Amino acid sequence: LLVFGVGFIEPYGQITPMGMKVLGVFLGVLYGWCTVGLLWPSLLCFVALGSTGYCTISEAVSVGFGNNTVLLIFFIFMLAAYCEKSGLSQWIANWFISRKVGEGRPWMFTILIFGAAYVMSGLVSMYATIVILWGIFYKICDIAGIPKKSKYASAVLAGIVMTCVSTGSIFPFKPFSAIVIGLLQKGTGGMAVEFVPWTVFHITMSICIVAGYLLFMRFILRPDVTAVKAASLRCADMRGQKMNALQKRAAGILVLFLLIIFLPSFLPKSWAITTWLNNVNVIGGVSICMILLSLIVDKEGKCDVSVPKLISSGTDWQLLILLASTMPLADALEAEEVGILTTIIGWLNTMFSQINPALFVIVVGLVFLLATQVAHNMILMIVFIPVLTKMALSYGVNPILVASIIFVAANTAFLTPAASANAALIFGNTDWVETKQAYLYGFAIVVVGALVISFVGVPLGTLLFV
Repeated sequence: LLVFGVGFIEPYGQITPMGMKVLGVFLGVLYGWCTVGLLWPSLLCFVALGSTGYCTISEAVSVGFGNNTVLLIFFIFMLAAYCEKSGLSQWIANWFISRKVGEGRPWMFTILIFGAAYVMSGLVSMYATIVILWGIFYKICDIAGIPKKSKYASAVLAGIVMTCVSTGSIFPFKPFSAIVIGLLQKGTGGMAVEFVPWTVFHITMSICIVAGYLLFMRFILRPDVTAVKAASLRCADMRGQKMNALQKRAAGILVLFLLIIFLPSFLPKSWAITTWLNNVNVIGGVSICMILLSLIVDKEGKCDVSVPKLISSGTDWQLLILLASTMPLADALEAEEVGILTTIIGWLNTMFSQINPALFVIVVGLVFLLATQVAHNMILMIVFIPVLTKMALSYGVNPILVASIIFVAANTAFLTPAASANAALIFGNTDWVETKQAYLYGFAIVVVGALVISFVGVPLGTLLFV
């Protein structure tokens, strides 16, 4: 009814009859994404958009899957799958939680657990990190006698998810960062994003949010941590673990990839190698890594890394299809012959006309932070980042700052199960986390996020994104 019915309604504002059809597609698939699932509403988006007269179905599919952001995420999934299968993720986790500094010191041990989540998720895979660290923490609780649904156990499990999610923004090549940057460039006509300022901003913000959650646990929640002292001592036997050959190779490949990505930000722009590395970028960097892995063979001439298997096991096709479907839809919403974006910007300009640029950024961040607690964070970013970054230009605000603040706000979507897939993980873990506990921790994350956005994000972003 929404997808095909809205087009029969009388146009509003500057929206054209074709625009009403496009609006119906948007409202229909948005409803489907929020209430049903991500896959088939995304496929419906291609079919329905190709039936509005704006484009054909083939053109919609071509624009979606040919988008640079979609391709970039596809390649990153490949690299993340390799790091996980090599055992590098498990080794990083064991290294962190077995440090001597955590022995007999419950809160330092907790910091080490969150530190393992931060580094693993930042460099490898968010969901793989959650699964691995939850499994390790379950064993720690069993050994030390930490009860299920206790304040400490449930708060740490929620904190692991929160920490992993906060690292989704720290590097521009991370899948969700790539999505946000793609949406930013769509709204601003291709604005370039420097890797170093982006990384400094998002590392600072994520560390502040994790630190704020730890302070909430330590001084407000105040769980009993007596049993945690024993748990930290029992992890000491992991301290002597060495990397095996596969893990060392994976670490080398990961370092090579990071060098390819970050060196252009430090090398002189006039050097030929800088120009080449900028051209290589993320997609070329992953390709080089996969080529090298394919050339490494054992004594029998067999390659122990199967790139097709990495693609098969590591690619989240549901996310890719969702993202691909939003690209032609976003183009349609912004098209002049449709009139939707013109109408929305006029309404938003009226609403924000009386506030200064700094207050504009804070209000956008806080309003988005509240909205994302009841509606899926990914969908809200897809809808509003192109619009609000375009508005930022008219306010004299750097659009990268606005996109970054929205991204950080989206990472605090934990208050309700509908806020994000990550929140659903916590609410769904009913064996270890009571529902009332999940709401409490979600509320704490929202408060911490609001404070960090207001008092750290806006001033820091104003300095970095000039």
